[in-house]
Amino acid sequence: MYPGPEAFIAYKVTNSELVKKGISTSTVFAGNMDGAFSQLFSGKAQAMGANSQLVSGYTEREGKSFRVLWNSASFNDLALMASPRVSKKERDAVANAFFNMQNDPDGSRVLREATELVHAPAPITFIPATEADYASYRDFYNSLPANLK
Repeated sequence: MYPGPEAFIAYKVTNSELVKKGISTSTVFAGNMDGAFSQLFSGKAQAMGANSQLVSGYTEREGKSFRVLWNSASFNDLALMASPRVSKKERDAVANAFFNMQNDPDGSRVLREATELVHAPAPITFIPATEADYASYRDFYNSLPANLK
């Protein structure tokens, strides 16, 4: 059971590992993480791929516990990226707006609401990243089984 085909960790990383290990499964998409959680706890699914941050939030919110069968490498949250055609001045302005959201009344509200929505254990903020912070993504795509590319 997976939330959906776009779920990077919950589906793509988990499914890739199962394929690499020669474990065959039937792929079923629940539509979103809460749907996958519901299928698992109703007994309609025996296992599911999940993002540990969302599992933590669900555990806190619903009081359910999970048995972890496998953990992937760590993956940082997705980066904000810009086209190389965007000027450095514009890129810096957008980056600074995100990095300083918590200091703006509207930005602070958006971050607080996002934190509450996903039941994040710590306030959500944007932080500067480097290429090294995303090495696990490159490693994943470089080792992807041919039939999943």
